[in-house]
Amino acid sequence: MNPDNPEEMEADNSEVCLAMLKTFLRGEQHSVAAKSALHAILVRQDPGFYGRMAVWYHRNGEHAGHKEMFVGSLLSSDLAEHRDAGFVLLQELPPGQVARVIACLKRVHGKVPRAARTAVRLYLRQFEADPAAFDRVAVRAAKALKGLYAGLHIRPSARADAILFKNVPPADSLVFKLRKVDKCRDPAEQARLLVKYEIPFAVAISAMEKLAPAVLAALLHVMTPSEILRNLEAIERHAALQHSEVRAIVDAKLALQPVAETNRSPSRKPKTERELINEIMCTPLPVREDGGHSKLTIQ
Repeated sequence: MNPDNPEEMEADNSEVCLAMLKTFLRGEQHSVAAKSALHAILVRQDPGFYGRMAVWYHRNGEHAGHKEMFVGSLLSSDLAEHRDAGFVLLQELPPGQVARVIACLKRVHGKVPRAARTAVRLYLRQFEADPAAFDRVAVRAAKALKGLYAGLHIRPSARADAILFKNVPPADSLVFKLRKVDKCRDPAEQARLLVKYEIPFAVAISAMEKLAPAVLAALLHVMTPSEILRNLEAIERHAALQHSEVRAIVDAKLALQPVAETNRSPSRKPKTERELINEIMCTPLPVREDGGHSKLTIQ
């Protein structure tokens, strides 16, 4: 059975499930239209299995495009339990993926289902309720956030409006602090400010065009060995290891990193497709904490 042929996949429900599962596990790249057709067939053939597969893939899958398509399909489903599951899963996506879910829904429906609009409104309000979290995401995903506010006509909070739309970030915001650091031309002063403001390495390296060796050294000094290990590729991309001081800090930190255990238990035998199908069937659908149900109305 060819998972790229929608008509052929209509033939048998169990074969549809297996074919779709194989497609997901292969992580193949499909166009948005092709993915949409595949998802539409499965949700029509077996809505119960589709909902559980969506949750299972959200937790275990690797292909971002399918995760986004699952969430969008759930939010636009006729079933309240699907819409509620999509509502919950959307809250776990990064802003860029949420923006792509909304863009896909607009292409498919021409408009955005109320369930999706409500889910995004809560998503944004939760970020707004935590200024530190909002600041971090505003630094790394400002375009996606602006698109969600503007595209769905959601009124931003005063802080969000100042940072994203008015371009006058508050003095206590991460955006303001990063701009202050970036405007400074003295590497030593940049390093001092980064440490003073406790700006994480991942944020600094994504927001600032260039980091001098002295600045990198200051950031590395306050990082744990595991943090340096996680960010080693980014450090190397900045050619930082070519500088003796930075190299010495990295080597000293990594020397403190515990050596991975060698006496690990043997790896488990990969699950068969049928075992995975059974696992998916046992996956529960998440329920909204407020106990409410998402309405389907297309606005």
